Amino acid sequence: MIGAVLLVSLVVIGGAVVAAFAFGQQTPKEVPHVMFGVSLDSENELLTLHHTGGETLHPGEYGVTWYDTNGTLYYAPEENISVTWAPDGDLQISEVDKRVGDVVLSYKDGAGGETVLRRVPFEDFNPAPVAIPSGPWTISGYKRNVTSSGQLIGPLKDVTIRLTKTQGEIDFPADGMVDVTDDDGYFSFSVPEHQATYRLAEEEINLTLWKPYSPASGQYDSITLTHHQTSVVRNFSNERLPPPPWKISGHKWNVTWKGENPEPLEGITINLTLVSGDAPGFPPQGRTATTNEYGYYEFEVPGYWEFEVPATLPTYRLTEEIDRDIWRPYAPASGVREVTLSASPGATDEDFSNWKIPPNKKIYGYKTGYSPTGWYLGPVEGIRIDLTHTSGEFPDAQIGRTITNYTDENGYYEFVVSGFPAEYTVKETDLPEYWTPWDPESGSFENVPPGARRDFKNMRVPMGGKVIRLEKTEQINTATEGYLVGGSYFQVDTTGKDHVTINGSTYKFKNNDEVRFVINGDQNRGRMTVTKGGTDLVEFSFNVTMQKRVGGNWVDVEGASGLISDISITNINKNGIVTESTLTYRHPSYESWTMLRLDGETVIPSVVDQTPFEFTNLHIVHDNSQHEGNNIMWIWLEPGNNSLLVEGDYVNYPEISPSSDP
Repeated sequence: MIGAVLLVSLVVIGGAVVAAFAFGQQTPKEVPHVMFGVSLDSENELLTLHHTGGETLHPGEYGVTWYDTNGTLYYAPEENISVTWAPDGDLQISEVDKRVGDVVLSYKDGAGGETVLRRVPFEDFNPAPVAIPSGPWTISGYKRNVTSSGQLIGPLKDVTIRLTKTQGEIDFPADGMVDVTDDDGYFSFSVPEHQATYRLAEEEINLTLWKPYSPASGQYDSITLTHHQTSVVRNFSNERLPPPPWKISGHKWNVTWKGENPEPLEGITINLTLVSGDAPGFPPQGRTATTNEYGYYEFEVPGYWEFEVPATLPTYRLTEEIDRDIWRPYAPASGVREVTLSASPGATDEDFSNWKIPPNKKIYGYKTGYSPTGWYLGPVEGIRIDLTHTSGEFPDAQIGRTITNYTDENGYYEFVVSGFPAEYTVKETDLPEYWTPWDPESGSFENVPPGARRDFKNMRVPMGGKVIRLEKTEQINTATEGYLVGGSYFQVDTTGKDHVTINGSTYKFKNNDEVRFVINGDQNRGRMTVTKGGTDLVEFSFNVTMQKRVGGNWVDVEGASGLISDISITNINKNGIVTESTLTYRHPSYESWTMLRLDGETVIPSVVDQTPFEFTNLHIVHDNSQHEGNNIMWIWLEPGNNSLLVEGDYVNYPEISPSSDP
């Protein structure tokens, strides 16, 4: 086993040889630890190995051999060389001449073993110390970490160094020898004491982590050991490369609201900011990236090696820039991701997914009124419309939920609903009793999708029959006549005529003024019941005001108001129905009269008995030829009360004309 090895440095000054003392490598443990100096007295031909330190040397423990300048080996005390021990314990070799080449000092263990302690080459004397190991010879060095300028940072341990023989007749392993650097970065190989050439190379260097600095190739190709060079030191140094940037990446997906059927979303901005931790070089304002056609995005962030983990790991926040009125985050539901980077090359699969919110749609329509004969009466305002969600699964869906709206002055209603596929029921509700559903007849639309228009048509419930419109198209008379005949509808062409005939009854128009009666009062809807008893009916009356159209507007005729009364029966048919009668309207300011006629099947010219009878069809003709002209007005009556319908229960035909739906 190798113990401490002495280093001897010899210097020629003038004709004398002076040796400097030095400590060396390890020599065998059984060899005493001593320090030698060598001096040569050429005049006295005396070479002395000076001994200091350690225990006293004894003759026979040390032997001296040398080579002459021609490389011939000599053994003391042969060849006229005497070896003696000086009184102070130094070993003296006499009769030494200039033929000395190398001087070799050996230790003899007394059991036949001999350890070479020094071999000093005289011809290589120089002022610098020369380390001469005693065999076995060594190839050693250090592995170090340096900066890009070569400045030492520290040792590199656990690095494999391989030594292979390239030339020489020595017994050496074919695949060479390996050693692993220790904590100081030191490695060492013992090789045979023969001349040979070796290659020394570092192995298992991760070139992504380290760059060879010295030697640049990472190996020494020609290391030669001779009897003059028995120890070689070859150091390796490497520059540590900065870690390549790590990546944080992912995809942006368009999915259904259930997270299904992902498709890439291109052109979406993703923001990356540093929340906490150490990330040297990362910009304070963060970074942005835009997804490509595959929905992919990535960021480069500062990386670090496993042996340089930051004291505080960096945590980054990823956020998406997206219109929340159009897109709703699916995963993550917050639309925000936070990533803490540990010892890895970054983070991948940091995906975002969103589902697209379809734009809201309307379910809307109009509500219009019609006469029983199909004439358009205009929009119907203030009618309640209910919308009930009946089917369709989507976020925030509420099957069975009903919401309510009311038609406006144009008869219009609307509901704003989600654009997701769904079906609804739209139903008119709480209809007044004077309106009845017509189209749809059920008053309800089923399976209505978002965005659909559904119009409701209502039929006006007439009081005692259906309305007949008689309209003059020529200027002979532009007034409008309405007529009720037993629930039947009649439309008579009055073009170019001054009279009309319905069921055998003739009605004449005397002029072309448009005049209407406005019924005032607080009467309830009902049918007027009278009792037969001679030619007079039970008297009833109501207030009226006469209006005339002026420039498209209705204005009261000054002084034209009064009381309708004095009903007289002229004929009652066999069924007890008044078929013809007159009603006198007495105006307070001038003479005028109004005739009331009821039309029936057969005219019976006598009063039959005292049984009650009813007005079922009431036709009031106002004749004011000298003053306000001619007008026809309806008053609708229903059974149950001796009163007239208030507002709307008369038909102002001059104001109403056929028109199309909105």
